[in-house]
Amino acid sequence: MPLVEPYTTQQLERVKLRRSLHAPAEARKSKLPTQAYLRAAEFGDLTGLRGLALEAEAELAGRRCKNFLGCDPHFLVDSANHLSCAERKNLKYQFTELPELINAVGSVKALPPMLGRSASKPLADEADRTKVRAVTPALAKTSGISGRLARSENNLTRLASTLQARSHVMEAAKSQPQLLWEQARLGEQALPALARVLKSERLAVKATKMRPELLRYTESQIRKIMPTLVSLCGGAQEAAYAISARPELLEIEGAHVLRDSLQAVSSFFGNLKDALYMLGQTTAPPSLRVVARQFCREFMVGQYFLVEGAQVDDRPVWRKPAVAMRHLGSKATDVYLIYCQKGVVGSDTMKPCWTFTTNYTPALKKYDYCDPSILGWAETSVKSPDQTEPGDWHFPEEKHKTQVPGLWPADRYVACQGHQGAWGPWLCATDSMEMRRGFDHLRMALGLAWLQPEAETEGAARGPCLLGHLVKNDPVFQGSKTLSFLDLADFAHIRRWQFLQLPADTSTGKLKMIAWEPIEVCMLFLAEDAESERDLQRADFRIMPEGAAKSLPKLKGAEVQPSVWARTFQSGPFELPVPAGKTPPLVFIHSKISAHVQGTRPCQMAKLQAGEEVYLPEPEEDAPEALDVTLLPKPKPVMFQLVSPGELGYTGYSLFKGPPCAQLCEQSEVQMRIESMERLSVAMLLFPRPSEGLEAEPLAPPPGNAASRANSKTGSKNPAASNPSSAPRSVQVSKVECAEPPCWIREDGWAVQPQKVATSVQTEAGLKVTCTHLYTNTLEPGNALEVPGCGASFFCLFLFKQLSPERPDTLRQLLLREPALLTKDRQVDSLVRQLRQDLGDSLARAALTQKLDEWPKLCQTATDSELARWVYDQKVAALGQEVGCAREILGRLGERPVAAPLLLDRCQALRKICESRSLDQVLQELPELLTVESNSLLGSFETLQSHLGQSDALASAEAHLRLLMLQDQLGHFFSILLETFSGADLRELHDKATREWVKWPSIVERSDHEIHSWRGRLAALFRHGKSAARVQNFGAAPYGTAALAQAAGEIPEIPPLLV
Repeated sequence: MPLVEPYTTQQLERVKLRRSLHAPAEARKSKLPTQAYLRAAEFGDLTGLRGLALEAEAELAGRRCKNFLGCDPHFLVDSANHLSCAERKNLKYQFTELPELINAVGSVKALPPMLGRSASKPLADEADRTKVRAVTPALAKTSGISGRLARSENNLTRLASTLQARSHVMEAAKSQPQLLWEQARLGEQALPALARVLKSERLAVKATKMRPELLRYTESQIRKIMPTLVSLCGGAQEAAYAISARPELLEIEGAHVLRDSLQAVSSFFGNLKDALYMLGQTTAPPSLRVVARQFCREFMVGQYFLVEGAQVDDRPVWRKPAVAMRHLGSKATDVYLIYCQKGVVGSDTMKPCWTFTTNYTPALKKYDYCDPSILGWAETSVKSPDQTEPGDWHFPEEKHKTQVPGLWPADRYVACQGHQGAWGPWLCATDSMEMRRGFDHLRMALGLAWLQPEAETEGAARGPCLLGHLVKNDPVFQGSKTLSFLDLADFAHIRRWQFLQLPADTSTGKLKMIAWEPIEVCMLFLAEDAESERDLQRADFRIMPEGAAKSLPKLKGAEVQPSVWARTFQSGPFELPVPAGKTPPLVFIHSKISAHVQGTRPCQMAKLQAGEEVYLPEPEEDAPEALDVTLLPKPKPVMFQLVSPGELGYTGYSLFKGPPCAQLCEQSEVQMRIESMERLSVAMLLFPRPSEGLEAEPLAPPPGNAASRANSKTGSKNPAASNPSSAPRSVQVSKVECAEPPCWIREDGWAVQPQKVATSVQTEAGLKVTCTHLYTNTLEPGNALEVPGCGASFFCLFLFKQLSPERPDTLRQLLLREPALLTKDRQVDSLVRQLRQDLGDSLARAALTQKLDEWPKLCQTATDSELARWVYDQKVAALGQEVGCAREILGRLGERPVAAPLLLDRCQALRKICESRSLDQVLQELPELLTVESNSLLGSFETLQSHLGQSDALASAEAHLRLLMLQDQLGHFFSILLETFSGADLRELHDKATREWVKWPSIVERSDHEIHSWRGRLAALFRHGKSAARVQNFGAAPYGTAALAQAAGEIPEIPPLLV
């Protein structure tokens, strides 16, 4: 090859080099391939050395390749001081080794005798035969190769001989020389095995090119895993990409692990589409890198990161943040890699493609048409952009930017490279039971209710536990496999039910739980038990109406009774009764709107229809052993039946059906408390209480049944005689004067609603009462509505209608964003336990629900110490709400763990005691105060206050903070003093014996002997001071020995003055 022109500037050389890379044919004419090769050698760019020089057909041997200064590549490498010795040696070796090995492949005329014929002859790609490939000039002879070259030549020859299309191996060896050093014995088995399973030699070689260590796996490992992997990934191309990104998949025990894991994931939400998307999220690379020529495609080149939980046309989304292009100033913006199913505008084929775009919002889930303002595109349907070939990307030309995207030319120098760092766990490679435990822990952490710590045991081995996922053949009770589930029916977890699994030997008692939102608890029994039913009736459980549960669970080994006992609970702590019986009940929990009469007794929900009972019947009470005749009898509530639902019955409202005790509520009492996590419209209907003035009014006949309608068609001469129920009957109508509604209705924001068709009810005696006032109010999600009583003039009915759509499942959204969290069950369980221990249940729940962007990532990447540090930070933040120096105070406490609720409670107690000092000063002076119970702190202050008075107690507590930690010692100390001094004398000790009394804070913790000795000195000083005060009251000044004692401050050894 001729030499380069003798002189050219560096800038002109760079311009010519860019042109040569864009047009290789022109580069050959202008003699620039040699220059590109020299540049790659000068900068130590081994990838550029292979890629640019080989594609431009430059001379590989480098013997006659020189620049205008006469320097060959060897001299350039020796003069490159930025290269290490190993890098220089590697570059020099590539000058001669790679072309010799590639040319050696051409000398293979016959296959090795151990194979006979090509193992993958029918799998050769027909499309690759017609494609013209660049041929490397034959610069080296195949004969005479020895040593390291002989081994490489042997490996490459044996690999190439296993395939019909040897060019695949040659091209792979150009860019990945590591293929030459893999063991040929395993490689000539693994490569054809991959080609058979993938049904493509090109895909097999491409996978081994990305991961040469795939050649180390045996043929049995590949045949055992790959067929199932191809079906799970949705094709051979995606399966090849999966094993190239995660070669450890071939080490799985068996294909059944993949199938069981996918089945478990799909059963979590009852949706195979979500399971496949979560699988794709763990297969997708966490980051991508787009590369191009220097100074070209600046908007597209750079690092792209996976957008968690985002998907467009069932493909992930990658984003390059605008901060990566801050050098562009105001032009910097986020650039996204988004998949489009519709194809680009102007394309003839309209096939799916990957696009560069700046237009993306989280609400985008599917493209109706491709965005015409895209920056570039590549026509392919692969799952991630790094599977595209370098020549697949199309971009607008510099001179013709207004062309439609379908006419853009391809840029062969733009490539999308995959993730180079560590990958997270692949979802289907994890054991299904481990993922189920992880799902249960996550459902419990973000679920409806928690068991109190005293109700659950370590690991839930024998005690009750909450399960968020049940499938067929799961045991019904803890520690017993006698009974198992066959079908969950309407109580399946995909309907957001949680199952409280009880031990088989559960005794009668109550489980302490805490509900984070209004819930409904349903109990099903395996056998009839009258005693258990009475226990549930006492706890306000009632049988659900027919049709509420259309189908019940089916068990293997027992049959579930058709009656479902249910009641609602408000948010907060509650006790769940567990009835006694031969077998424990089946307990299911789900979210529900709660309505409680008088704040405690639950209501049921019923449809508004004629003939519906307005109130629930009261359970029969046991007769008391002895009647108290002094108590006045309670008025018996009136039972009403709905006559006409009115216009609200036709607009979607339902009835809160509660006990009849709601009729007898004064305005000072809470008549109804409604709580919901949905947005509700609550209607309050006021009815006047029925009076004795009655008159007859005929009621319209109810609609006849099918038989009566059949009789009417045939023609009945006397329809009233044939159907006596259709005859009009008269009822008694209450004649009352409407009183003024309670004043709190307007104050609480109730809006008056006009009634076109009023709602009416009637008593058991046939007395009809019509609604006179209708009010509505809107209840926002997460709030509670408390309605006072209406007094003696009215009784109320409450209706409701849900205004908001169904809430999205928080756990589903989290797992779609962080699917690898299912594989971290131990970390999630450990984190929840630490949070509950250090923060308490309320603060732990707040941290889990409000910081969904922090702790899921920590559970996947952090160590146990980092998780503990995060929990400690949450504890510091909780204490920081009370004091400013929270971290310093907790640091001084050392290893004495104190839960955050106790810290906050003790801070409030200290605020009450030390009113004149800030809490920061108090705790900085003595942080050990936070290790003492709040009752002990208040008890110590009350002890001081009862003996010294309010002002002296405050002064002593603020001056000597340690006294607040000595409740028992203070009580014992003052009990000793009270043996000598009265309560009034204790308050005078500060004036009468100041010199000795000021020492009392240091005497409290001493022994009884020292306290008694100090009490004697204090008593002497007190008597002396009291005598001096008497003398002064008589007007005489002290003289003689008394004067000397007063001046010297010492007590003379003389008997005290007599009173």
